[in-house]
This record gives sequence, structure tokens and C-alpha cells, in this order.
Amino acid sequence: MRRFVPFPLPCLVPPSTTQASTSSFGIRSSSTSIANATLQSIPGIDHLSPIWSAYPGNNLTSSLNPTLFTAAHTTLLHRIANGAPSGGWSSAWCTNLAARFFDPATVEYCIYRLFFNAIGPSLLNSGLPADWQIDGNLGGPAGVAEVLLQSHEMVAGGNSSSLVAVQTGATGYVPLIRLLPTLPPQWVSQGGAGHVTGLRARGGFTVGIEWDAQGNLTQATIVSESGGSAYVVLGQTVIGAAGGKALNMQGQGAKSAAVFLRLDTKVGGKYVVKLA
Repeated sequence: MRRFVPFPLPCLVPPSTTQASTSSFGIRSSSTSIANATLQSIPGIDHLSPIWSAYPGNNLTSSLNPTLFTAAHTTLLHRIANGAPSGGWSSAWCTNLAARFFDPATVEYCIYRLFFNAIGPSLLNSGLPADWQIDGNLGGPAGVAEVLLQSHEMVAGGNSSSLVAVQTGATGYVPLIRLLPTLPPQWVSQGGAGHVTGLRARGGFTVGIEWDAQGNLTQATIVSESGGSAYVVLGQTVIGAAGGKALNMQGQGAKSAAVFLRLDTKVGGKYVVKLA
């Protein structure tokens, strides 16, 4: 099996740390001197545990805590500017974090690192510290899914204009489904239109998404497995913020257009969402 190279080589340039500049190294520690000493001695270390709350954690988001969100993004960019990621597992983690930070350029870079540093002819991940890394094997596809669909945020409020973000895991609230939150431009320019099927969203939903050759949403099909409710938004619009592209739902349970479109579903119901 030949190696698949999805993007042109000129994309292999680390993203600039000027994209976010909350502090020199992102999140500040209560033990600032210790944290800075560690970052200075190994500035490109692959471990990204200080920003775990962004991914795989769910409680560091642009809506809940925007300052820390920007700082965490800065931390990732600082690591990358100094040589990270070097292995398959860290490239996969970097991809998922970049998707959560709505940073398509860094997504492209980290996927490149994964393919060129850690993926063999079998498309399985290998390399130090082990010959076969399950976190690289599964983390890479997880990152691709995170680029196309996110559902880790929770919202409260009765209508699109009064929504507020709440901590993940809080009871009595509904998930927010983000369609195409971090679609890299190269995924469009190299192959035209695209589609994905079978993605799973929190709350018991199966999602398929189609986009055109410009990266615009064509339609999303959402099937409810449990009959719950959810809000749907396109892209990275902050919860409760003005702006964003309005969506409408066609067919069963059709509703008027909204940037944050609420779905109140029935078990087995199929809902088609398009640009208004």
C-alpha cells in the first residue's frame, strides 16, 4: 500500500505563535518560575498535559473561558514552534487540540507530522517509544472527526438569542453540535467537495455532513437514536454571540432559520439541516 499524502509539501511550516499571545507560554502556573524553567529547558516537549482540559477534556472552550482558551492555544503553538510534535501519539493529540482551537493551519501541520513521522506503509502508527502505538492509530482518525464535527459543549437557554454555555456534564442541559468547526482549506482546494457519514455526536445522534468545493455546508443529516434535544451551529461561533450563518431544518419538525438551531427529536427521527 503506498503512502497517502493529502496536502502539498509547502504546508509543512509550523504555525506562527503570533496567532495567540495571552502570555509568553500560554497558561500561567501558580509556580511560574518552575513552569517557565521547564518550558525553557524543553520548549518543544511533546507532552501537552497542561492543556488537557481542552482535549480530551471538555471544559476549556471559547465560550466558557475565552482567556484561558486563548492561552492554551498559545501553549500549543509555542510547543510546535520549538519542534513538537515528534511522535505519532503527540501528532494525534496536537491534531485534536488544533481542531478544538479552531486552527485549521495547525491541523494540517500536525496531520502532516503524523503521516511523515509515524505512519508506515500499512497506515499503522509506529515509532518511539513503541513499535506500535494505539494512541496514534486511534488518535489520528479521532482528530479528523473532531475537525468535521464537535459536540462536547453544553448549552442552557430557551432560544437561540439567550443561550449560555454551561460546564460539560451538567444535568438538565443539551449538547451543542458544531458542523465543520475547523475544516482546513487544503481539504477543499485539493479535492473539491466532500462528505462524511456515520459520525457520532453526544446526546445520541448520528451525523452525516456534505460540503461544496468552497468548503460551504451543503447539508447535514442528523438521526436521533434517543429522542433527545440539541442545538446545531455551523463553524466556530461563540455560544451567545451575534453573527454566524443561519441554518434551517427541512422535512420533519421544520423550524424557522436560526444561527443556533434547536432540534427537539423523536427516536429514529431524521433531520436535514441546510444553510438558510
